[in-house]
Amino acid sequence: MWGIFKKRDREKAVDEDRIFTRKIDKENLLKKDLKRELERNIKNLEKREVKEIDTSLLNKNYKIDYKNSLNEEQLKALTSIEGQYLVIAGAGSGKTRTIIYRTAFLLEQGIKEEEILMVTFTRKAADEMKSRLEDLLERDIKVEIGTFHSFCMKLMRKNRKLFNLEKIVVIDEKEKKSIIGVIIREKRLKLEIGKERVLNIIEGLEKGKNIDDILTEKEKEYKEPLENLIRDYKKYKKINRLFDFNDLIDKVLIKLKSDIDFRRYLQKKYRYIIVDEYQDTDKKQRDILKMICGKDGNLMVVGDDYQSIYGFRGAEFENILRFNEDFPNSYLIKLEKNYRSTEEIVEYSNKIASKFHLKYNKIAKSTGRRGGKPNILKFKDENLQNRFIVEKILKFQKNGIKYGDMAIIYRDRYSVIKLEKLLLENSIPYEKKIDNNVQEFEVKLYLKLLNLKREPKNILYWEDILEYIPKNNKISIFDILDGKEKNSKILKICKWLENDYTLEESLKISINLMEDIIQDRVLKFEKIFDINSKINLNINLENYIKEFNRYLTKKDSNDKVALISVHSSKGLEWKVVFIPMMLEGIFPSSLSGENLEEEKRLYYVACSRSKEFLYLLYPEYFYEKLGYFNKKSSFLKF
Repeated sequence: MWGIFKKRDREKAVDEDRIFTRKIDKENLLKKDLKRELERNIKNLEKREVKEIDTSLLNKNYKIDYKNSLNEEQLKALTSIEGQYLVIAGAGSGKTRTIIYRTAFLLEQGIKEEEILMVTFTRKAADEMKSRLEDLLERDIKVEIGTFHSFCMKLMRKNRKLFNLEKIVVIDEKEKKSIIGVIIREKRLKLEIGKERVLNIIEGLEKGKNIDDILTEKEKEYKEPLENLIRDYKKYKKINRLFDFNDLIDKVLIKLKSDIDFRRYLQKKYRYIIVDEYQDTDKKQRDILKMICGKDGNLMVVGDDYQSIYGFRGAEFENILRFNEDFPNSYLIKLEKNYRSTEEIVEYSNKIASKFHLKYNKIAKSTGRRGGKPNILKFKDENLQNRFIVEKILKFQKNGIKYGDMAIIYRDRYSVIKLEKLLLENSIPYEKKIDNNVQEFEVKLYLKLLNLKREPKNILYWEDILEYIPKNNKISIFDILDGKEKNSKILKICKWLENDYTLEESLKISINLMEDIIQDRVLKFEKIFDINSKINLNINLENYIKEFNRYLTKKDSNDKVALISVHSSKGLEWKVVFIPMMLEGIFPSSLSGENLEEEKRLYYVACSRSKEFLYLLYPEYFYEKLGYFNKKSSFLKF
């Protein structure tokens, strides 16, 4: 009898193996079909590359000397006005300059400002574009410049009746996390999944992915409570009439699809559309663009398929490769001249790019400026690698290169913890930049307490504070608001909230509360005290918070070494670049799964940030919580 069961188990295992093998074969076949389709799109568009400049357009008397301000490649983009164009712009090729000058050129052709729409991917980039365009034209402009999200938000606010909305309250990533935290807390959900990961899962679902394809095997154990959490999150937003950035995109896209009059109105209004960083768009943004542009609209999208590195945020690498499919009568322009890097670094970057499987055929060309080859160096251990970096930084600084002209670009933040300590020990000023402007622990908690003081009934602000309270998972925010909570730390906070202190008294008490809440580490208040010494405290709390944040974002000095992630380094440049921990599993990251292509593009981005000196470094081994690494990165074989 036992033998029969064992035979059945073997047969079942064989059947499951066959099913799995068929599934893999089917997936590989689909990937091959997709690759062929994208290669066909690339090839067809490359046949329609713009080769000539329409010089007749440059013979008029313009306020700006376009001929002598741009190179031949950039002038092709400048004079390509009517029709649809994809500009593939390599690293250091002056794409932002090209976009700014082309927009000025459109205005000098007599095109109205309100007929131009410029879209980019960060508020900072949008502000910079507006500022540079106004400096070039020497006047204020009313051209619509913003992100996809801000554009959709403005559309909805201007057309509230059309969208059947009374008001629009937009929540950011921090508020989304707080909402998730409140639901987990109040529903007593047992989830071994962090809030950041929950938001990633929601993001994936909103972009049309299946939950089973998103979750890891371990996460699938929590599928039911996770689905309940996501349902409650959506319900919370609906009840409170809140919109996150993805909701803005969804609402506008639905309206564009269902309302032909609204679509035609926008097509007529925005006759000239310019999109920057097109490689970072997702499917919904691509669909919005297609609908606003229409078949006959004038469109120029600028991007670099070599620098598509935001797949984890939902960016669709395929969008830029499908431009020919979306706009069958479009043309291609290439910006290949690299003004940033020495010839040797440009050559090395081209070698990296030659390993990409899917790409437009673009070969960067340097200006002929010579320098040293990229330095690939091996060290016995992490400490010797870090010591080398510190000594090199000090030597470069002594020889006249400013700290602000140097960067340490990392793939894994854990891999530079010891290096950061060494920078501090050697009094090297540095600026730690991650994907967001990360605040010090103390500053974060301080501001969260003050926001709670400003709005004591705000459950999201309470959630922010409870994260810092030990053994907080059984504390209910609603019990706190009803006066039922007996936790001593909570009671002290409530007493502070209830009393009407002067601003100065309130700030002092908030420091005491922080010391009471956090007892497992020594708190450093220097930053807070320094900013407070610059603020006039004869103001109310709301204005104080504004002033504090203003000083917080004010840069005291630009002469600091950048300690920065690869993702955050995109668009920036330095004379000297160090890329440490070039070990297999760290760079390329073992966490990237099957997406080795994006890891290659990340490596391309990191190396192409360097103007003159590039150091690629690795120790014989490295150990951290994610594992043990002792194999030289395969990327160093390029």
